[in-house]
Amino acid sequence: MKRIYNILFTLIAILSFTSCSNDIDEVFDKPSAERVNDAIAEYKTVLTSAENGWLMKYYPKANTKYGGYNLLLKFGTDGNVTAMSDALGADTKATSHYKLEQSASVVLSFDEYNKVIHFFSDPANPAGVGDNGKGMEGDLEFRVLTATADSVVMLGKKRGTKIVMTPMAKDADWAETISHIDDLEQEMQFPKYTCEVNDVKYVATSSYRTITFTSSNAEEGSTTEPYIVTDKGIEFYEPITLNGVTIKGFNYVGGDNYEFDATSGSAKMYGIIPPLTSQLQNGNWFFSVKNMGTYGQAYWNKCYEICQGEEVGGEEMSYAFFGTSSFSSSNGKYGFVFVSANKYAGCLNCTATPVDDTHITLKFALSGDSNGIFYYNSGGYKYIIAALTAGSKGKTYSIEGNDLKSPTVLKLVDVDNPDNYYILSKNTVLYPYR
Repeated sequence: MKRIYNILFTLIAILSFTSCSNDIDEVFDKPSAERVNDAIAEYKTVLTSAENGWLMKYYPKANTKYGGYNLLLKFGTDGNVTAMSDALGADTKATSHYKLEQSASVVLSFDEYNKVIHFFSDPANPAGVGDNGKGMEGDLEFRVLTATADSVVMLGKKRGTKIVMTPMAKDADWAETISHIDDLEQEMQFPKYTCEVNDVKYVATSSYRTITFTSSNAEEGSTTEPYIVTDKGIEFYEPITLNGVTIKGFNYVGGDNYEFDATSGSAKMYGIIPPLTSQLQNGNWFFSVKNMGTYGQAYWNKCYEICQGEEVGGEEMSYAFFGTSSFSSSNGKYGFVFVSANKYAGCLNCTATPVDDTHITLKFALSGDSNGIFYYNSGGYKYIIAALTAGSKGKTYSIEGNDLKSPTVLKLVDVDNPDNYYILSKNTVLYPYR
């Protein structure tokens, strides 16, 4: 009896398989290789049919920590692509080869070096963004999910970030588009922001096209989201929720309050310009001997002379700034921070007390890390501290900036001695004696 059942079960299985095979043949009326070739041809037609090219919203790293960038891409039927990006500006355009191929799915690959596209994958990009030897870790190969005349949606093959392309308007000028985005980004850039959502306030700060919102309610904590700059404001990689309101991005309105309107939900954001005293306290500002008054130069030169002596051994200061030390030995203290001979880092602790928005009193705190104390006692750094702070007595300075909103240069002028002034740079100044 069991044998009869086995025979019947085998016949049923064969008939079922035959039935399924017929269904499969009806669904896939072409061999797989031919279907892939058809898809590649279809996607190439879509890519090359955009008369003025595509705007790609490109997020380079898997965790999108560097935010998003606009790439303008024009695909030719000859296998070449021309590219421009807001990362490199309207003056840079490059053409290289691209291809569509099968690799588990149809993949768009930028397989020839292009200075615009490869900026995001170079181990060391010209902007110095990213870790050494890794850069921004961007993708050069993308799995095509959908491709229509209205949009192309892809995933980075390695990083998995979602990439969306939409066709450029036929009359849009590429250079004007990139210039407008770059100009708007500068206009929208503030040291910090406030955001109001249904009577709850947040403080926001931005870095590498990511923005962090910190609630005044300690229980809510912080929300960080990458964004891309649009022609109107910023668009988040994914919508965020603040105080129960879903927000997709902000359009910049401007005006006296530097206002932003949410593109979805009811929320406002405002750019905040901290006073110059706050900007001095919350940044690293680098010294250069040639950019200070003769009073300070005399004290700094005395320090240099002592460092050339036997006890220090002829070392030269590599750089020095007023700001917060990142050296572990200094425990993040504020003060006069320096590196000597490219390897000996130190900090001499100071206090910075605002008098008003444009005046501040600097005092030596009579302390520092071990290197700071050594150079103070044996390297003549006490002369620099004396010129800057008059020791623990302190000196009061007026502060001027080359730009109130985002200064790159601050000028400190001793209110009791106008010849004792220091022009400090936000950009790193190497070898301040040179």
